[in-house]
Amino acid sequence: MKEILTLIVLAMSLCAQSQIVEIPKYLDDHMSPVSEEIAASYYCVLNEKDAEGVHLSVFFLDGNLRMTGTYSDETLEVEHGMFTYYYHSGLKESEGHFKNSFKTGMWKRWDWEGNIRPDRFYPVETPHDIIRKNSATAAAFPGGYEGLAQYIHENLEYPKDALRQKIEGEVSVAFVIDAGGVVRNVEILESSHTYLESAALDLVFKMPVWTPASKAGQSVDSKFILPLSFLLSDYVPVAQ
Repeated sequence: MKEILTLIVLAMSLCAQSQIVEIPKYLDDHMSPVSEEIAASYYCVLNEKDAEGVHLSVFFLDGNLRMTGTYSDETLEVEHGMFTYYYHSGLKESEGHFKNSFKTGMWKRWDWEGNIRPDRFYPVETPHDIIRKNSATAAAFPGGYEGLAQYIHENLEYPKDALRQKIEGEVSVAFVIDAGGVVRNVEILESSHTYLESAALDLVFKMPVWTPASKAGQSVDSKFILPLSFLLSDYVPVAQ
């Protein structure tokens, strides 16, 4: 009987070990894993892993909650499931679903003061699904999505008035990428505060030439909507 109990305990121990999930501890300001805290803007904590994926919470380095969501695996490369984002103040910023790293369906949104913003609807089909169906290619920033993220990180300036008054928020900028890859018809689609708009527009106006969208082998105009977040926690003052 003792031998049977020993085997049961051993089996339970091995099963528990198989459930151990290794996830990156630190994330940069684009939610990408980094190896050291000095390069991090956030840290993450595993909540659970099940058939749906890896459920975790992401926190600002000071311990305030930034996000809860589900990824398809431990690499945290593919968002797939329900996500909720929070401002540094603790108020909810947005909430909705991802499908294979793309927002899909209805997303609820709030401004930095907690007021309800208009819902935003994303196609149930991901951009990859739509592109494949129409035998077309979308416009591409130099270096792809990683290049665009790096460009934003290096060029988006926090407006001094917004910084001084501790204003956070989001600005969505709509623009056309013409058949030559040039950004045109830039406009503010939505904004949580006017203090943030000039910086968002300046970033888009200074963009380099894109690879234009194409359909049936021909370059075509396409529209792009770029959401830009302004979070006080992302601002690191330069030492004087």
